[in-house]
This record gives sequence, C-alpha cells and structure tokens, in this order.
Amino acid sequence: MIVRRLLSGRWACLLIALAVAGPTVAEEDSSPAAAFAGFEQMLLAEPRLCIRFRIEATGALVAALEGRARFDHAEAPTTLLAKGEFGGQQVDLSLLAARGDMWVQRAAAPKPIPPALQEALVIGFTRMGLLHNLAMLTARQPPDHGEGGVQDWVKSVNVTGTGPYAFDILVAGQPSGSAVLHLDERGLPVRRTQSVEFPSGRMEVVEHYTRFELDCPTDL
Repeated sequence: MIVRRLLSGRWACLLIALAVAGPTVAEEDSSPAAAFAGFEQMLLAEPRLCIRFRIEATGALVAALEGRARFDHAEAPTTLLAKGEFGGQQVDLSLLAARGDMWVQRAAAPKPIPPALQEALVIGFTRMGLLHNLAMLTARQPPDHGEGGVQDWVKSVNVTGTGPYAFDILVAGQPSGSAVLHLDERGLPVRRTQSVEFPSGRMEVVEHYTRFELDCPTDL
C-alpha cells in the first residue's frame, strides 16, 4: 500500500522526473574532471594567491628558475617574478599589475591591465603550469589570453585522480602534453610534473611550490 501511494499523484511525477534526469548532482560531481573543475573555481574565487616556486625544465628547452607569484583580485599588486636560466640565457623576469596599469619586464611605459588577467594567470597555472607565462615574459609579452578566452584556448582532458590530478593538455584543440598536479594535506598545489611536446622534441618540467597560500597577507 505504501509503495502504491508513493507512485500516485505528485510522488509519481517526482520519481519519473528523477529517473529522466539521470545521475544526481552528487554523482556527477564525484568524477575527477568535475573535482578538478571545482578545484579551479575555488582558486579563481580566492581574493589572492601567493606562491613561492622553483622550476626545472630539461629536454627540448632547459630552464632553472626561482621566484614568487601573487595573483590579486583587489587593489594590491599582482606580480610574477623569477630569476635564473631560460634557454641558455640568464633572465630576470617580472610582471607587475596595479591600479589599472601593467608593466611587463619593467617597461618604461605601462599598458592597461587586460580584463581577464587574473583568470589567465590562475587557469594558466592550473592547466599549463607557471613556466608557460614565464616564457611569455622572456619575449616581453603579457600572460597568454589576458584579454579573455583562456578556458576555451587551453583545456585539461582525460582527468584522473582527485589529488594528485593527472590530465592531458589541449592547446587550441591540439594535444600538447600531459601533467600531474600533486596536492598537499590542505588540498593545495605542492608540485607539478609535466611533459610538453614541441616539433624539436619533448620538454620535461618539474615545478615545486615551496609555499602556496590562499588570501595571503598583502606583504607576503
């Protein structure tokens, strides 16, 4: 009798709707791809991120860099700074964005901060690592897709795991490499290993995040 009553009237409509809808939100959110997307959204929602890092690259391109990054949505400056070797040259890399202006490599004349700079930096970090936008600075170019569209341009696909996250990288729809992003006990990045394919060969990258803080003090 109880089952018959549940299957009558509005209960029947509810059960039919649930059956048609398929998996629940909780079931969908349990996939590694959904977990990684949620991880990215968490970082994007933070007022600021502060990172101390050390990067080594071998193979098609050799690099050894140390530096710090601060991605800030508020009035405090956004910075990306690194020193070391890149492609056989000693480099001193810098990006500074504050109060509407952006300086790339300490240029004498600033440019306006592009509208999607923070998204470009955060998504660039999660999907490609810090080295990509540091390479942009070596060419005196701002971070990739600061004007918008970074999430359509670079994608993480075939995601497995929920910390570490392992995934393949598509850039402009083309397979470009693979990465593993390791997390600490807080669920925040601590290390990244990555293989990137170039016409001249493969580059292997290891990024160590010796400090990673959310909503960090303005003086960090």
